[in-house]
Amino acid sequence: MIVCHELDLVFIKTKKVGGTSFEIALSRYCGPDCIITPISKVDEQTRSALKFRGPQNYKHKGFRRLLSPNGKVFTKHMPAAEARSKLPPEIRDGYRWITIVRSPYDRAVSRYFWAKTCNRDEGLDFEAFYQRFPERLTENLRIAPLHGEDKLDVYLRYEHLQDDLEAAGLGFVGDTQKNIRAKSGHRPKSGGTAQEIFAAYPGAVRQIQDLCREEIEMFGYEAPV
Repeated sequence: MIVCHELDLVFIKTKKVGGTSFEIALSRYCGPDCIITPISKVDEQTRSALKFRGPQNYKHKGFRRLLSPNGKVFTKHMPAAEARSKLPPEIRDGYRWITIVRSPYDRAVSRYFWAKTCNRDEGLDFEAFYQRFPERLTENLRIAPLHGEDKLDVYLRYEHLQDDLEAAGLGFVGDTQKNIRAKSGHRPKSGGTAQEIFAAYPGAVRQIQDLCREEIEMFGYEAPV
């Protein structure tokens, strides 16, 4: 999550959408008063090597009364609703709120192989994993709702990120991001494409179509089979 005063925007970070690379790029345009939440150690090394601003103000003393049990006011995947409740009206109502969305089919594959790499898949195959943990298919909707009072202003499509950034007047952030790679290398070199996965596990297609219908209809995503 980033609150960038220089650009008058709040970036809400969803999961498995290339958000870390975007966050590193966006931090280049932040000043000393902006809020930047921490990322992984290796990704912080990437950000530091680029000489962009690192974590700052996410424990800001001005928010002391709102501290969570771990001492952090703002966290990397904080839901938009919670972030709004902790920010002053001039930011909550005056800044643009942006996030990144991605095809739920491709995101599900990325999420699964990330869990597998981190030994969090519990030895389950792709379909069984989401039968056990269906809430992981809809977690981004809880972070950045598409409708209601907590919906955001701009939804940048992972598949058309540069075009959407240009349309939002943020093309320069995309230009910075082009040479940044974060959290890569989780998928196997063979058998890890969305087409291969869903051909092997057709039941997962039906599950995603059911649980992620809102995203599919809003952005026109199609099953990769």
